[in-house]
Amino acid sequence: MSGSLWKQLLSRNSALIVPSASPEAWETTADLRRKLLYTHLNALPARWNAAQNEFRALVSKLRSKHVTVEEAGWFGLRCAELYAFYCLGIVLGARSLQP
Repeated sequence: MSGSLWKQLLSRNSALIVPSASPEAWETTADLRRKLLYTHLNALPARWNAAQNEFRALVSKLRSKHVTVEEAGWFGLRCAELYAFYCLGIVLGARSLQP
């Protein structure tokens, strides 16, 4: 990232920056990171249940053979997207393991 772009980014988001790097600021950010992590972990069961319900609805629709071309297209697009993210993860993971 170039220096001018970095300065523009910081100037646009200056309201979000804590002015001092005091120990209190570090404690606050550490506390916020912990809250974010545990908030996401707390939401996982609900997200998992929603994903299971959506998958069950998809399976029942496929079994009843009432799938439109548009729905099949979206399904194919989402599968391609997941595969692309998988490939990206493999590439980035292999890169991070190299010395």
